Amino acid sequence: MLTLLVVQLWSRRGCDVAVAKHENLGHFTMSSFNTEPGESEALASNDVNGIIESTDSQQKSEPESLLYRTDDNPPFLGGIAYSLQHAAVCVAGIATYPIIVMGILCADNSDVIIGYETALISTCVFVAGLSTVLQTVLGIRLPVFQGISYAYLVSMLAVLKDPQWKCPDRIHNTSMLSANGTSQIQSNQSYLRYYEDQDGVVRSSGDVFLRRLNLIQGAIIICSLTQMMLGITGVIGYLTRFIGPLTISPVLVMIAYGGVEICADLSAENWLVAVITVITYYVCVIFLKNVQCQIPYCSVNLRKMKGSCLKSNKIPIFASFPVIFAVLVGCIATAVWNAAQSDDMISSDHAGVARIAAIAPWLQLPYPLQFGMPTFTVACVAGMLSAVIPGILESVGDYNATALACDEPPPPKHAVNRGVFFEGVGILLAGLYGTANATTSWTTNIPIITFTRVASRRVFVFVGVVMMLLGVFPKSLFVFAAIPKAVMGGLVLAGNGIILAIGVSTLVHVDMMNIRNMFVFGLAVLTGIVSPISVTKYAEYIDTGNEQFDGVIIALLGNPIFVSGTIGFVLDIISPGTRQSRGLEGYYENASQTKRQRSLHVYELPFRCPWKRTSAIPICPSSDSNSQIS
Repeated sequence: MLTLLVVQLWSRRGCDVAVAKHENLGHFTMSSFNTEPGESEALASNDVNGIIESTDSQQKSEPESLLYRTDDNPPFLGGIAYSLQHAAVCVAGIATYPIIVMGILCADNSDVIIGYETALISTCVFVAGLSTVLQTVLGIRLPVFQGISYAYLVSMLAVLKDPQWKCPDRIHNTSMLSANGTSQIQSNQSYLRYYEDQDGVVRSSGDVFLRRLNLIQGAIIICSLTQMMLGITGVIGYLTRFIGPLTISPVLVMIAYGGVEICADLSAENWLVAVITVITYYVCVIFLKNVQCQIPYCSVNLRKMKGSCLKSNKIPIFASFPVIFAVLVGCIATAVWNAAQSDDMISSDHAGVARIAAIAPWLQLPYPLQFGMPTFTVACVAGMLSAVIPGILESVGDYNATALACDEPPPPKHAVNRGVFFEGVGILLAGLYGTANATTSWTTNIPIITFTRVASRRVFVFVGVVMMLLGVFPKSLFVFAAIPKAVMGGLVLAGNGIILAIGVSTLVHVDMMNIRNMFVFGLAVLTGIVSPISVTKYAEYIDTGNEQFDGVIIALLGNPIFVSGTIGFVLDIISPGTRQSRGLEGYYENASQTKRQRSLHVYELPFRCPWKRTSAIPICPSSDSNSQIS
């Protein structure tokens, strides 16, 4: 089906919608597809029962055919266009994070802090792009985007509640302090604002901010090394043999649930615009998915050094770029609304990013240790380590959801180990560059893959490159900062619905008429919802005598993904039940032979390696093809 669709949509001129009639014959060879009707009937009559069973199996088990599978490479300009809509959804969320974290790190609104804020935004976007390229090419080898981890934000808040990291009060008359000699002033810039820090040292506003940023950097570096160790030793891959649909489904449901509040806050800016955005998205991917347009494109032969821009093909333009159309229509609706209300088009939360982008330099290249050397404390490291396991659990759920959206088998053990390892590498880069956070897999892009039917790995490499360029040229961030909140809320609303549906669809392999499975799934989901609410309401009752340990407990119990995934995992393991009723056979072991062979290519590394010698390394593929499925 892959070969048929790619050839028909991109390699032949003037193709039409008739390709859809042959979707169910994708398992035939190209020669059998090109036969005459009489010959096709003769071929079908030779083994009609096998054809009917194969077709029925495809119709039941495989999703709607993809335009580009994971290993396919769309044309260069088409890949850039596909990547831009992924970047448009991700940049706004990443660029607004530094504005949130600056206040947590005791930054004020002085000129030097604005410079640090600009550098922090550029660094976050740049590191997200770099981590995405590493994860896509060398890590899990699926189209997975690496964004900001909000699990680490919760842990950081708990760490900075320590009295010694409380934001200090500003000192207005520093000359008197210097004359009296009561405090030491640490700053080389006399024009800055000064604060008496909690250790008694008077520091400038920039030094106060950097002291806390360097503290978080050191803890994030230790967390990255911990995650890399869990990946390269194969611990996480070993646990995947016990992780089935009753663990993955609650995790994905909680990921969708976690976006409910974000969706509500974004859409509250203008619910009418949010609804218009969702309707546009829906119309593009449902009603206009077969509408094709003639699009010219350029092809380049690097060997012969020749190029041509006279070629053209018909592509499903609306189904391929629903995000771009939804954003355009949403922005037009916002402009019309604001014109009628005499209001500003850019929302209040995005105004901060727009202001920073407006005063940012045209060129700013992030580099490691640009904010100074990291500092390490036992208390801070212990508090931040509480985010490692929830982050890994969320990523494993994202890997499986992405594989399902890409119509690939679940990731084998070596791929999961490698994905966790390279996610640790991305966290290490975040610590060295100083993003004040870690990177993790995002589910935001999974709905776009599902709707556009473009799961190409090359597209996500382009996404990473685009993000890196946006980080190097901060002025370009203004374009994405101008996307209204309500439009983003509509996109999140449409995307979270798909993530929820993917999570529920994994239960198709589970015997949900079994009271055991019903209890495990229901309790895991409800506990994940109730636990964060209870922790928020009764956090003062958690008192073990150690404030740092209290913060770890609050961070873990307040994370719905961690709570739901842990409850589902533990109950699924300790409750008696067969592998078939638990869905493990259907989810892992009953993959078709086609998918088995496909998995050998999808999850293998992009370079040759003597697998017989390196198969003992947990992050390397095995030479045995049967071991590619967990």
